[in-house]
Amino acid sequence: MTSIDSIMTAPPVTGDVADPITTVVARMHDRRVGSVLVTKGGSLAGIITERDVLRITSGASGPFGAAADSLTAGDVMSVPVDVIERTVSLQDALTTLRERGYRHMP
Repeated sequence: MTSIDSIMTAPPVTGDVADPITTVVARMHDRRVGSVLVTKGGSLAGIITERDVLRITSGASGPFGAAADSLTAGDVMSVPVDVIERTVSLQDALTTLRERGYRHMP
């Protein structure tokens, strides 16, 4: 049985809670990934996904409006972060993602 370990991005793309959101978005673009794991003091603190980026960049009428340029990863990240074990089968991982409405999960 094939596990998610065979298809996951390794090493994961990460950023610090204090990183400007513009830096995190550039990292997502440069590495061609849909999420960045956000750390604080070396521990997982949150996750920023494409959906989070869309939420803050949806124009002046968006939830953060023109202030989006001054946000940090810590301001934007989704918390708490659900995680999944590397040894989980692809089918079980897909089921978990569907049940929780996720596209990305560390």
